[in-house]
Amino acid sequence: MGLSGDEPHYLLITYSLLHDLDFAVQNNYGAEDYSSFYQGKIGPRLAAGTPYPVHGVGLPILLAPGYAAFGLFGVLLTECG
Repeated sequence: MGLSGDEPHYLLITYSLLHDLDFAVQNNYGAEDYSSFYQGKIGPRLAAGTPYPVHGVGLPILLAPGYAAFGLFGVLLTECG
């Protein structure tokens, strides 16, 4: 079973934190950086007039160590724990 709902958006925020060292995800949506962990297309979910996500950053911060160490598998392990 793949990612669904808001999961790819949270993981894209995590990706941006680890690769760009920021929470601005507008460029990550444009570059389709989610393609390494999500099959298909997702549209931007940005706060009005900003490059920042509408989703909170707490969960992406918690997922970052697992993602950095083991990619999507590390995220899934973190979510199970």
